[in-house]
Amino acid sequence: MASPATTALIPLLPGQLHGNRGPEAWGAQIGSCCPAPCDCTGASGGGGTGPTGPTGPTGSSGPATEEEIILPFSFAPPLVTVIAPLLATDIVVSSSVQVLTPFDDPAATASLGTIANPVLLLAPINIDLTTIAQYQNGEMTTSPPDQLQLVIVPGASTTGNGRVLVRIHH
Repeated sequence: MASPATTALIPLLPGQLHGNRGPEAWGAQIGSCCPAPCDCTGASGGGGTGPTGPTGPTGSSGPATEEEIILPFSFAPPLVTVIAPLLATDIVVSSSVQVLTPFDDPAATASLGTIANPVLLLAPINIDLTTIAQYQNGEMTTSPPDQLQLVIVPGASTTGNGRVLVRIHH
């Protein structure tokens, strides 16, 4: 009974396998790049460089980014502070107003929104400037092109400060 044929596995150098040719195509040239005709440069496996192919399709514009803005405010002017421009594709992921030092006039108010809608995110009824606290809007809100703004009406306050925290997904 004849024994089955054995195929020896021969390690290949980069550039040695061209098309569907196997070890039998190299004959006794194992150790050189490949049989002639070939444009390889030798046993190093380096080959010539072909012509540049056509330009591929344009890829996506890249991953979206998220921006976190922290803006301090106080009882002193300016009363309206622009926080950031908003593009039509931006999403306000979260927003909050933190009162760190209470305002001393109970009539003091604050709102967080856009120029088109100054109470879009937080209305004065939702923010008590006379109490140390954090007031938040965690809902995702899309906006047409506009500017995010904070409006502080301090009344007769002589003290009071805080900060606004906003996360915008661009």
